[in-house]
Amino acid sequence: MPAACAVERNRWSPLVSQASLDGTREALSSQSESFTFAKIIHPLMKRINVRHQQAPASARQLRNFVRWCVLAALLLAGWSVGHPSARAASPDQIAARAPVAELNNKNGLAVKGYDVVAYFSDGRPVKGTANESYQWQGATWQFASPEHRAAFMREAARYAPQYGGYCAYAVAQGDIVDIDPKQWKIVDGKLYLNANFLAQTLWLRDPAGHIKNGDANWRIIPRRPL
Repeated sequence: MPAACAVERNRWSPLVSQASLDGTREALSSQSESFTFAKIIHPLMKRINVRHQQAPASARQLRNFVRWCVLAALLLAGWSVGHPSARAASPDQIAARAPVAELNNKNGLAVKGYDVVAYFSDGRPVKGTANESYQWQGATWQFASPEHRAAFMREAARYAPQYGGYCAYAVAQGDIVDIDPKQWKIVDGKLYLNANFLAQTLWLRDPAGHIKNGDANWRIIPRRPL
């Protein structure tokens, strides 16, 4: 049984022993190269985010939420000490994967409708509007103002996120994962987006290293035009 499934079945208690932490680390480290970010970290964080958004009111629900947070911390610790080959796909595995869309355009919208210029000008994520939109590379880009739309039209490549708007940490591991527009960072004038706060935290531990790996992986990930 996979480690994540075993954790769910046992319903971790709020008090976690060192033995439990060691067991989680050992289970994560022993996985094969196919045991990647998209298969465990992203699904787990999606579950945690859903529980957080539900704002549990009862003590029992709150305890369950805390348990999931503890589980995330344990998985983060185990993931960090695992062997590199267990975390990242090999170049051959990356090149053999099914082609993905050149641009992450869920429902036809790039960056889920967020204004990419605002990351640079406002220093924060801002939702765009349908009234201020622009078609580029087969997707609809939305903006919060006519000025932002005009700036993008002049220099679209400057403002567009790296790796087609997919999760920067996942691409660095050889995976393709959707993003949360609120998890972002500008490095050397380039916009990088991540899937959730855990992916963002891992990526920020070594931005230069993850960018180097992400750039190399993005060149060989099979892609199809929109």
